[in-house]
Amino acid sequence: MYIYVILTLLGALLMSWLVLPQILLVSHKKQLYDLPDKRKIHNGAVPRLGGVAFMPVIYISVLSALFALYALNNNAFDSVGMDAYMRFSALGIGLMLLYLVGLKDDLMGVGYKTKFLIQILASSLFPLSGLYVDGLYGMFGIERIPFFIGAPFTVLISVYITNSFNLIDGIDGLASGLSMISVAVMGTLFTISGMWIYAILSFAILGCLMPFFYMNVHHSDGNRRKLFMGDTGSLTLGYLMTFLLLNLCTATHYFNPLQLHYHYIAVATLLIPLLDVLRVVFVRIKSGKPPFKPDKNHIHHKCLRAGMNGTQVIVFLFGVTVLYVLMNVGLRESTDVHVVLICDLFVWFIMHILLNKLIKRRKRKESEMLIKQDLNKDAAEVES
Repeated sequence: MYIYVILTLLGALLMSWLVLPQILLVSHKKQLYDLPDKRKIHNGAVPRLGGVAFMPVIYISVLSALFALYALNNNAFDSVGMDAYMRFSALGIGLMLLYLVGLKDDLMGVGYKTKFLIQILASSLFPLSGLYVDGLYGMFGIERIPFFIGAPFTVLISVYITNSFNLIDGIDGLASGLSMISVAVMGTLFTISGMWIYAILSFAILGCLMPFFYMNVHHSDGNRRKLFMGDTGSLTLGYLMTFLLLNLCTATHYFNPLQLHYHYIAVATLLIPLLDVLRVVFVRIKSGKPPFKPDKNHIHHKCLRAGMNGTQVIVFLFGVTVLYVLMNVGLRESTDVHVVLICDLFVWFIMHILLNKLIKRRKRKESEMLIKQDLNKDAAEVES
């Protein structure tokens, strides 16, 4: 079975590597660019349709692997059960809805109300397929929750995660890189558990993202081979991450990841975008600003203000994500979810304390430099 996972990864990588240059060519011919403005940090016009490749590449890779697997072994899916069929059907429909609205947004723009409605509709398919959060694993003393609470809660979580990936996509390689770490970790958990259909999906996403990450990070602004994912890509990735996470946070007749506390590890891979959205919304409300009005206060903006360049930002945030994963792997033997939550939040607060100190130090140095320049200018005027 491992060979199918490996071949899916390689197949998605190769297909993505072939498709992305064609999307790049069309973008340049039709001048479909993401232009810089006061809120964006890139300088040149960059094609924004890289995410158009994600869904087709992932669909073809996964379906090809499943077709080959079934053709060679008719009993390959006997242990999957109807749960997986229903869940993957919901994923396919919801993914298509978000893909289409994201594509329209990248080409001609879509109002935020329309995008929210489509996200809610797509997210509602999860609980309808039987995939919903049916408990809080002991958090706040709550174990099980009924469907009429778990279903809307799942929709809220799905919309939240999907938008968090859309909002974190503000610096080269960040959203795609965090997604690569997430699917690699979750795909490994599915592989260890023998949940091959989910492992195949995870590594198809990983293979699809690797060429895009290279094209997004390796080339500078203005380079004709540079590519952004756009809303098509970020909405697709956010929805896929939600699907994989929910499957590692809910039990079925065939698979119970909660017994091994895999949900601790899965959540750890997404903590950077999830916690950042909460922080940004809180700061906006505290400052009397609309909670959903765009600004430059996201975690990557803070890292840039602290003096890091783009490469240092993604290396730093990737490192923090890996730290979260390793820490939660070590903590997963703990039966108290509050211990894990407190440790994760402690790392988050320490990181922001350090960033705030670096930002203050940099501002102080810039002020001192300006004062020194003014003094030198005054001295030169006196001498003249």
